[in-house]
Amino acid sequence: MKKKLLIILSILLLIVLGIILYLVLNNKKFELDNKYTNNGLFDEINYQELNSLILDKDTFLVFVYQDMCIASSDFEDVLNEFINKYPITIKKIAFSEIKDTNIEEKIKYYPSFLIYHKGKLIDYLRTDEEKDTKIFQNAIDFENWLKEYIILPEEINNVSNEDNIDNENKNDSVEIIEDNLLAEIKKENNKVNIYFFYRDTCHICSSEKEFFASIEEEYGKYYNLYKLSANLYQDLIFEIAEVFNDNVRGVPYTIIGDKSFVGFSENTKEEMLNAIKNYNGYDVYIDEIKKG
Repeated sequence: MKKKLLIILSILLLIVLGIILYLVLNNKKFELDNKYTNNGLFDEINYQELNSLILDKDTFLVFVYQDMCIASSDFEDVLNEFINKYPITIKKIAFSEIKDTNIEEKIKYYPSFLIYHKGKLIDYLRTDEEKDTKIFQNAIDFENWLKEYIILPEEINNVSNEDNIDNENKNDSVEIIEDNLLAEIKKENNKVNIYFFYRDTCHICSSEKEFFASIEEEYGKYYNLYKLSANLYQDLIFEIAEVFNDNVRGVPYTIIGDKSFVGFSENTKEEMLNAIKNYNGYDVYIDEIKKG
């Protein structure tokens, strides 16, 4: 009996030790390849180059961005602050480059940030995950997240020395998308035209779409919503931004009467509702752009 108990205890001990060893090995920090720790800069690459790094089993970092995306621009500012502190080369790739590849199965929105170790994707940031929000916004939070995996250059030295036409009209609101859209725009009495510039893969844009859907039942009779893809109407964005003297680095960008909104957040919602309710008849496209 004692012998059986001893065998059982020995087996349990081995299992516990195995689990501990597994956790230790899988939580071990690693260093970036030396060629990525000499300069604090961004290195633009395409999908073929990314695939080569993976096949070569490199250990490296990747910033996934998209032009005309405010969130990408803001996150790049955070990354700039980070690489000013640490001499790390960050690979930079446009979301359009990884679209329709196996990487897009994981990275649904931009921006994002990827950690590769020996060619394997270890972890990545997602704009649609609330837990990652602070990491995108603050260099210290980004640094702390990265330190969970990477021994940063300073730490390395210390060890050495000891990242969406719905044609339905609800409550008389009009929502129009894309084809020959500008020809459809007209002024209606007591209805403001809302010009909403977006990208399908922009998470913040998706949040703004949800906001307009949530107010349609109550306020839909007061506005016409025009959804304009930044892919098709980029020039119009800059024309309108010039009128409003806005520094537009990306989407979402929204115009409601004489009010313009760069980006979108919880604080913006009340301001947008006020712009709808207090419409004064001004229309930047009809009164400024079309006339010109």
